Order: sequence, then structure tokens, then C-alpha cells
Amino acid sequence: MRDHKRITEMEQQVAEIAKTLAVMQSSNSMLIKSMEENTRAVRDLSGWKPEMMKTVDDIHDEMGKL
Repeated sequence: MRDHKRITEMEQQVAEIAKTLAVMQSSNSMLIKSMEENTRAVRDLSGWKPEMMKTVDDIHDEMGKL
């Protein structure tokens, strides 16, 4: 009887650990997705600056002609 109680308690602990791991896996998946989205945004922004600098230079050149 005593062993049965210990086994039941251990099974409950294992079930709780499994639930915790599932929550952690879900959180990790969300973090990875967020990081991937942020990486794309950073790449887009890093390409933006040279393009804007060229546009500003072009405008500056055109203004200099006036």
C-alpha cells in the first residue's frame, strides 16, 4: 500500500514536469518566431539607410543645380 502511494505521487510529479516542459516548449517556439520576425525587420531596416542616403544625395544634387 505504501509503495502504491509513492508510485502515485511520483506519477503526479512526472505529469507536472511534463506539463511544465510543454509550457516551456511553447514559450520557446513563440520566442523563436519573434526573433525570426525581428531579424527580418532588422534586415529590412539595414537596407533602408543606404537607399535613403542615396535619395537624399540625389535631392541634394538636384537642389544644387537650382
